[in-house]
Order: sequence, then structure tokens, then C-alpha cells
Amino acid sequence: MSKSTHRFHYQAYAANGDLSAGVIEAGSVEAAADALDQRGLTLFAAKELTGQADIPWWKRDLFANPKLPSGDLTGLMRELSTLADANLPLDETLQLIHEQCSPGKRRALLGRVRDQVIGGATLSDSFASDPIKVPAHIISMIKAGEKSGSLKLVLGEVASHLERVEHVRARLKSALLYPAILMVAALASVALVINVLIPNIEPLFEESAQAMPASLLFVLETRNMLLSHWQVIVAATGSLAALILMLWRRDAFRYQLDRRLLQVPLLKDVLAERDAARLCRTLGTLLQSGVTLPSGLQITGDVLHNRQIKAYVRRVTEDVQEGTGFATSLTAGGIMPAPALRLVHVGERTGKLSNMLLHAAHLLESRQHVRVERIMTMLTPVLTIMIGLAVGGLIMTVMNAILSVNELALQ
Repeated sequence: MSKSTHRFHYQAYAANGDLSAGVIEAGSVEAAADALDQRGLTLFAAKELTGQADIPWWKRDLFANPKLPSGDLTGLMRELSTLADANLPLDETLQLIHEQCSPGKRRALLGRVRDQVIGGATLSDSFASDPIKVPAHIISMIKAGEKSGSLKLVLGEVASHLERVEHVRARLKSALLYPAILMVAALASVALVINVLIPNIEPLFEESAQAMPASLLFVLETRNMLLSHWQVIVAATGSLAALILMLWRRDAFRYQLDRRLLQVPLLKDVLAERDAARLCRTLGTLLQSGVTLPSGLQITGDVLHNRQIKAYVRRVTEDVQEGTGFATSLTAGGIMPAPALRLVHVGERTGKLSNMLLHAAHLLESRQHVRVERIMTMLTPVLTIMIGLAVGGLIMTVMNAILSVNELALQ
């Protein structure tokens, strides 16, 4: 959005006298009125929307999140897909979902999107202009479905993709719940030992002139150092967090980080398969919707996470536009897994590229699912053993110290 463009929340009357509301981008109130007039609406009131950056820091909602929660987004896309399959008009679909929603971000988003769709805007443009943000790649896919006349198919694939992501996320949360409880209990036990038990043992060694065990002395000196220099430690931690946050916002840093991650032996296969599955699923869906291969590749790039793989897809797009075969260009990149490459070659030769891409996506997603299940199966016992060793080691150190004191008392 350019500097001369502003966002306005408007109220306008339609030709039949109905009052509608929504958000529109324009250079001025007059320009907004002209744009609404082209949609058949007469402007009644307009108020410029001010972003958080223009509000004094003491008046900002520090906990405001402009993004729609992932669970709400998944549910919304599935409801849109289901009702679209029932051949309901889009405005009726949005109205029906809006009426069934409980108060919250999803209901607010649907109300504004419904008003804009009734006013003549497309679904993708309505999502794009709303202050509650929907991921850009989803908006791009919806726009492609609108242009090709296959919005129902695209909404179904988007909903299925989000449901798969939610399933993996829920599986991870469930697997990490027990280790998280163990970690909290372990940290509480360690804090009790370090701050209560060890300080009470220290005077016994001082009175007996007996040297404290090295392991116990290390724990005690570390505790004293943390207590005496906590201001410096807090400041250094805050500075390090600010530096990491600043670097994280730089595309060059994120690109280099993603490039390094793709060089880690075991992690490379996980990251490459994840983005390769998304590429195949998204591109196959877009091709089935009637989108051309170069346009589909441009949209697909927004779905991927790893920035080096995104750059690789951009190079593939340029090669395809210059006349190079899609499968040939993918092979040259060396990131697409071999089983998926074979399916892409077959699809390009037989003219069934979209079907083969979806088969490749299913293959890669199945491999990812098996890998995640194996990791989840191993994660809980491994973390439990590590926490047990850490806490047990500290307890053994304290017990050895207590036994040493008892031996002194018996001498």
C-alpha cells in the first residue's frame, strides 16, 4: 500500500436502500466514495482506520494480534468449502456462517467480508483488505480459484491442507504435554534444592574445615554468581533477545539461516520434504483449477516456508517461462525428493501433471506423517530420561555432601 493510500471503514447504502459496511483502500474520502459508487453504493459515512504504529505506545493494545487464529481459519475454510459444495451463493454462505459464529475475531471478519462481497467485492479482495489478516498464500489461491471459476475445488483443498497442519500441530502439543509437566516439576525441584537445601549444608563444611565436594561447590558458586549479577544477566539476555529479533526481521539473515538448515544432514530431508509436499499439493490444485503453470508456480512460492527453497522455486518459474521443461528444472535444483521427481516426469510426459503432482504430495505427506509419528514416539521417553538424569545428578551430589557431613560427625 502506497503512502498516499488510506484505509477507511465505510457505511454505504445500496440501490435497494440496504445499509452495508466494510473496509476500503483509497487516497481520500472522495476517492473512496467514487470507488463505492462504481460498486453501486452511496457513501453514508467513512472513518479512516489508524494502525498501531500511529498510536502512542501507552495507548496501544500490546496484546492485539491481527492474525486470525489457526483453528478459526481452518474451521472457516472448511465451512466455506462445505457450503460452496451445496451451491449456495457466496453472500448467503457468508451470512449463514456469520450467524452461527460466536462473538470473536472470526465473526468480526466474516461480517466485514460479507458486507464487501454484497457490495460487489471478490472474496479474495475482501480477505486481503480486512484488518484481521488471512495468510497471503491462501488469498492468492482463492483469487486463482475465482479467476478460473473453480473456487469450490480450491476452498476444499485449502481446508484439507489446513486440517492436516492442525492435526500435526495437535499431535505435537499432545506429545509435548507430559514432558512439559515433567520439566516444570524438575525445575521446581532443582530450585528447591539450590535455594534451600544447599545453603543449609554449606555452614556444616565451614565449621568442620572440610573441603566441600567439587560438584556441590560448583553448584553453590554458580548460584551465588547468578544472585550477585542478576541485573547484568537480565540486561544481557534482553539485549540478546532484541538482537535476535532484529536479525529475525531481516530477510538476508532468514535466508542464510534457512540455507544452513538445509545443510544439516537429518534436518535437510524433513524440511525439503515438507516444502516439496506443499509445492506439489498447491501447484496440483491450481493446475486442476485451470491456472497456467508459470502463474501457479508464482502463487505456490508464497506457500513455502524455507527461503532458499522459495528462491529455488523462483528460478524454476523463470526457467519454465523461458521454455525449459518443469521436471528438468526441478531436477537441476536437487531439492525435490527423487520419488516425487519421478512422478512429475511421468505427469509431464503424459499430460497429467496436476494428477501426478497430487499423487506426489500424498506420497510425501505420508512419509512426513510416518516420520513425525516416529519422532513423537521417541520424544517422551528421551526427554523423561534426560530430565531424570539432570535432577538425579543434582540430588546425588547433595546426598554425597550429606554423607560426607555424617562421616565428619562420626570421626
